[in-house]
Amino acid sequence: MRNDRLDRLDRVIGSSEVKLSYSDLVEESGLAPDLVDELRDLGVVGAARLRESRDSKAFDLTDLYALRAVARLIEMGLSREVILGLAQVYVSQMSALSKELLERFGSSGVDDAGKAAPEELGCVSKLGESEAAVLESQVALLMEHLHQRTLQQLRPRRRKRRPKRDRGHTTT
Repeated sequence: MRNDRLDRLDRVIGSSEVKLSYSDLVEESGLAPDLVDELRDLGVVGAARLRESRDSKAFDLTDLYALRAVARLIEMGLSREVILGLAQVYVSQMSALSKELLERFGSSGVDDAGKAAPEELGCVSKLGESEAAVLESQVALLMEHLHQRTLQQLRPRRRKRRPKRDRGHTTT
């Protein structure tokens, strides 16, 4: 029942507007508190500035959805160690990517070598809120595509079964 209510809230006001406490997050995710702690400490869930707090409402529905995905992965047989290892890789790489993107495209007011020139980003700075949302969604689609390509490389390749050849044997 509570899950339905949270999902309806998400659709109506958006996941970032719904704030959850640590205890709500643990309860609704179905995961053990120590695993939630490890994922929080890695930076998988929770706002960075509030990650240390268990009392404040530092979590939103996207955090809950991520933890529910972890719960489903565990149900499918993925080990805790594999999940935490994947989380470590992703958080580390996404942090590096964020840093590089901010250095290259951020508005620090400094024209460094390798940084996009303001005229190259001019169209972005002139976008209205709804246009910026469309731009963000298109960039997200592109990033998801690149991510899916990476995941495809991780999938085990299945050999196509060749039909058994008739080797000249006859049955009588």
